[in-house]
Amino acid sequence: MIHVNPGRLTTGPYIPWNELESLEEWWDPDIFPWGAAGALIKHYPDSFDVWWNPDRFLWRPQHTRLLIRNLGHRLTEWWEPDQFPWKSSTGCLIRDLNNKFSVWWEPLLFPWDGMWDGQTAAELLATHCADDLPQWYDAGHLVWTEELCRILIHRCKAYQAIWAQDALIFRLQR
Repeated sequence: MIHVNPGRLTTGPYIPWNELESLEEWWDPDIFPWGAAGALIKHYPDSFDVWWNPDRFLWRPQHTRLLIRNLGHRLTEWWEPDQFPWKSSTGCLIRDLNNKFSVWWEPLLFPWDGMWDGQTAAELLATHCADDLPQWYDAGHLVWTEELCRILIHRCKAYQAIWAQDALIFRLQR
């Protein structure tokens, strides 16, 4: 059932999703073009148990973001921190799965110097994971910005004893 679309100039797989009734009628992991895994995530999230294969899944940023957005509720089943494309997908992880912080938090793999949609990693953490500040706060790894100081002041007052001195030092050094 998987074939190249003869009407297209690309050689990518053409899969007639709207013509397929169920994944089970055509699914064969040995011939499935795993580069099209994003379509599985979008069209067959309810069949995750059938198609998920961590050994074959291609951890491309676009696939990972789809996993986060469409199958975040099953994070514990697909989470592979050593495979996760931290540099490209951490922003999505922080924004969309902040309620599962304790599952995905990996301080040794975390890209502290990353930036997503104009925000640094620390700014995103302070915005979306304020309640988890005691777990993620590490002044030596944070990229200090005036925006980070502002977010900490407004969103992380409960943990002021942890960050206030570092924020003051940053502001005095400017």
